[in-house]
Amino acid sequence: MTPRPRLLLFGPTPRLPDGWLAGADVDRVADPAGMADALRAGEFAAVVADPRAVAGFLAAATVEQQ
Repeated sequence: MTPRPRLLLFGPTPRLPDGWLAGADVDRVADPAGMADALRAGEFAAVVADPRAVAGFLAAATVEQQ
């Protein structure tokens, strides 16, 4: 039996084809710190992210660097 892939979902669920996440074990995180902690702690087949969540994360990181 093939194990189900483990996915890390950052932010709200993006628009995906029906059933796309049904075949996977999904860990959900809402903030960048949670995402970093999850990536350090576990092995994931992929990271799925809502584009708006990523844009917000990058905008905040840019402001912090200035």
